[in-house]
Amino acid sequence: FTSGEDSALAFIIREYQKIGLEPANNGSYLQEVPMVEVTETPDDLMIITTKNNQIKLNYKTDFVAFSKQLVDEITLENSEIVFAGFGIVAPEYNWNDYEGIDVKGKTVIVFVNDPGFGTFDSTFFRGNSMTYYGRWTYKYEEAARQGAKGILIIHETEPAGYPWSVTLNRATIPKLYLQPDDNYMSMCAVEGWITKEAAEKIFMASSYSFDELKENAKQKGFKPFKINASVNFSMKSSHRFAKSHNVIGILPGTDRADEIIVYSSHWDHLGIGDAHNGDSIYN
Repeated sequence: FTSGEDSALAFIIREYQKIGLEPANNGSYLQEVPMVEVTETPDDLMIITTKNNQIKLNYKTDFVAFSKQLVDEITLENSEIVFAGFGIVAPEYNWNDYEGIDVKGKTVIVFVNDPGFGTFDSTFFRGNSMTYYGRWTYKYEEAARQGAKGILIIHETEPAGYPWSVTLNRATIPKLYLQPDDNYMSMCAVEGWITKEAAEKIFMASSYSFDELKENAKQKGFKPFKINASVNFSMKSSHRFAKSHNVIGILPGTDRADEIIVYSSHWDHLGIGDAHNGDSIYN
């Protein structure tokens, strides 16, 4: 969506030509990818109200939030909070973190990764090897299928595989998505992350222990429940449509010309981030 894309595409095409790759898309190296860029401006505070307390979470320090929905403004108004374990529905593991509860219009809080992480039991999910169920993308998708209005994933560095700073970098830049048919209205209105410390405050204010909830969430037969708290939060959103491009080249085979091996990588990056030694460009 910037002139940097044009430069990157031209460079890759030149390199393809140098090493003898032929155009692979009907005589062209380029394949159009219709996309939408979404830019959010979240409120500085997310307010969590419990029976006897009100917790103010600070944007960037305690939480980050975003939305795929292509609307101008998004609001969570007194949205009930449900603790849904790891937010996983996996029939092959006989696992359903949403069993027996209706989360439509509510906000779910879930742990990152799988219940098997830290158990060293490769037969329980895959132990320390994350399945797709442990990915944040899956958890957002499943919460949307369940009808939740919002979902907040609890960040912990070890099970997430990266520190809060990485989550922060990803969350605070414009997002690029494939152009949808439904303006992504089938997705949750609010997707986001909260820090472990923020989750501990929320659980403690509702008379729950973070560690105990995590252990309970790892047990078969775990049942989700409302934690007697609600969330208020809003953000503004803007979007623009454009076409990005894949760059595709092919080296025709000989003995096995009817078979294809595909190698892929991404040519994009965050572009600009926090300055290191005075340089904020991801060179």
